Amino acid sequence: PMWSLDGRLIVEPSSAGIRLLDGATLAPLNLLFSSVRDRAVATTPDGRYVVSGARGPTAPVEVWDTRTGALAKTFGAGTFVDAQISPNGRFAAIARSNVIELWDIAEGVKIRDLRSKSQGGLWSFAISPDSRYVAAMSEHGFDLWEAASSDPVTSVGSGTGRRRPVFSRDSSRVLFTDAFKSIVVMDVGSRAGIRSLVVSQRDVAGATELAYSHDGSLIAAGVYDYDNATRVSRFRIL
Repeated sequence: PMWSLDGRLIVEPSSAGIRLLDGATLAPLNLLFSSVRDRAVATTPDGRYVVSGARGPTAPVEVWDTRTGALAKTFGAGTFVDAQISPNGRFAAIARSNVIELWDIAEGVKIRDLRSKSQGGLWSFAISPDSRYVAAMSEHGFDLWEAASSDPVTSVGSGTGRRRPVFSRDSSRVLFTDAFKSIVVMDVGSRAGIRSLVVSQRDVAGATELAYSHDGSLIAAGVYDYDNATRVSRFRIL
């Protein structure tokens, strides 16, 4: 389940459909009778629309009007990885197996495709808080696009990890995992790496989740590592 940005609505996928709850009282508001199962959902900032997609090869991505409970439009079909809505509410980003599609929510038309220069399938992506950039992790690299262009403005092919990249609140920096054992801090404007934070020197290691503090001064990471010699594994928050 997830909150709308204004906190007024909770969207909860279920086996019966998509439940809409009042964010203050948890009272049921509506049930969207989607036939799609195993879905991911995202909402526009004002809670007006819910985008719903399933991880199947043929299921369409659905756009629901939360006021009427009606299916407003669909955004194509194909192998689905993830869906997000831009913070400004203007476009939806739909990640397929090897491309991110940008769709105009109001018009229901595709704006452009963002294709990775890194080889392999897409794993995760993020939209910057100012809605200007899209960052993605693929099987073999990291890509950063301006949402207004189809070509990446920078690509890092270094055996990167699968975890979702994270933007700072002011959209000036982005975090991503590099070969699992470190976290790269990149300046978005210059596309230059500021520093690399090593999370572990053990045989198997990786940041399993990343987060930025609201003021941008702290980075938190959930870390797993394993020592082959001692057969000791541990989970930490750094």
